[in-house]
Amino acid sequence: KDSLKENGRLILDVDSIARFNTKEEAGYFGYSAEPSFLSEEPSFQFNKTYRYEDDLLFLEHITIVSKLKTEHIYNWMQCYTKESLEEELRNNGFMIESWYGNIAGDPYTITSEEIAVVCQKI
Repeated sequence: KDSLKENGRLILDVDSIARFNTKEEAGYFGYSAEPSFLSEEPSFQFNKTYRYEDDLLFLEHITIVSKLKTEHIYNWMQCYTKESLEEELRNNGFMIESWYGNIAGDPYTITSEEIAVVCQKI
């Protein structure tokens, strides 16, 4: 916030409650004999998704096991309703000017899995 000029604008996108509702707790694993985005060598990949209903939060935990090392990646994804995002931004000194269904500017609907906003520093 302090990096913006007076009346400066911020554009951001977040996951919505519609995206949260598509996520189920699940686990799966696989083996890749070829280098991939997550590992430069052949590796096993174990994925587990956890849901935290009360916080509209989910975690995608990825474990990559190769001959040389084991790595863990934790992707925490906070999801928002329109109301919770507006409150979060207002409490931090921003006013929302426009709502969109994604960062490309599509209209926001209740089924949009993303919420994109243009907001102004107040």
